[in-house]
Amino acid sequence: MPQQSTIEQIKRQLQVAKKVAIIGHQNPDGDALGALLAFYEILKFWQKESIVFCTTPASQTFEFLTNYNQLVHDPLVFSEQEFDTIIVLDSGTLAYAGIDQILADLSYKPTIINIDHHQSNDFYGQINFINTKASSTCEIVFELARQWQVPINKDMATALLNGIVTDTSGLTNPATTDRSLLIAGLLMKYGANFKKISAYNVRTKEPKMLKIWGLAMQRIVYDPQLHSITTFLTLTDFANLQVDENKLEGLSNFLSGLKDVNFTLLLTEKEGCLIKGSFRTIHDHIDVGALAQKLGGGGHQKAAGFVIKGKLVYNDGEIMVIQN
Repeated sequence: MPQQSTIEQIKRQLQVAKKVAIIGHQNPDGDALGALLAFYEILKFWQKESIVFCTTPASQTFEFLTNYNQLVHDPLVFSEQEFDTIIVLDSGTLAYAGIDQILADLSYKPTIINIDHHQSNDFYGQINFINTKASSTCEIVFELARQWQVPINKDMATALLNGIVTDTSGLTNPATTDRSLLIAGLLMKYGANFKKISAYNVRTKEPKMLKIWGLAMQRIVYDPQLHSITTFLTLTDFANLQVDENKLEGLSNFLSGLKDVNFTLLLTEKEGCLIKGSFRTIHDHIDVGALAQKLGGGGHQKAAGFVIKGKLVYNDGEIMVIQN
């Protein structure tokens, strides 16, 4: 682990903290939620008062995780209570976590600890611990718990393994390393419930998920020069099929693994005339993180995203973004 002094600095800050908010990014995925709930266990071990917060709810896919119902969504909690320390997990920017304005409006100034594995992280904390070699933020939290000699109970182990499994697409995508596999094995020894993780993440797919995937596949536009795939889904699609964006989990990774495809771009409409873009690649010579950064986003070399204003229009096999 890099920055040993930073690890000790984080520990010192948390040991003197009176009240801590642990924050994940909007629409938390398995890694963000797993890291949140595992850190909640760390602070509970140290007998620290804390909350776990996201501006939006987590998918019910993860309701099997202990303390799933502890997640707070109301930003009023930051004006009703005073937090001397805020830990932000798995978020490259405060805006991505949806708390930039919340923090700007506070009458007090908490110490911000920024823990992440994304290359595009903009080091917004007073204390920043960024390990881009880690497969997931859960992998980083595991290493911190071990270094701090915090016992890893079954609940923490399950939350951490869930994060590693989801961020590596079941330990199969390019983010997977020998370290990831070793840590996954150790978490199993600590009592992680891999059976539940597998059941909820893999075996709870609904038929309507296949419909939304099928719709995206019907609209694939292949660029023979770039060897790229682009496809899209609109708000109307989600409404008509009565599914949410969480049903797209795994689609980008599936498309990026197709033959003769260098990278993929999945565009989805969001409320407020916004478009979310998700880049994926499995190739070492392509950096989709750099592409996302040019569009105001970020991420990793092989998985990245961005958000822009506009609406999607599909005409004669072309996907266009219309900006007002």
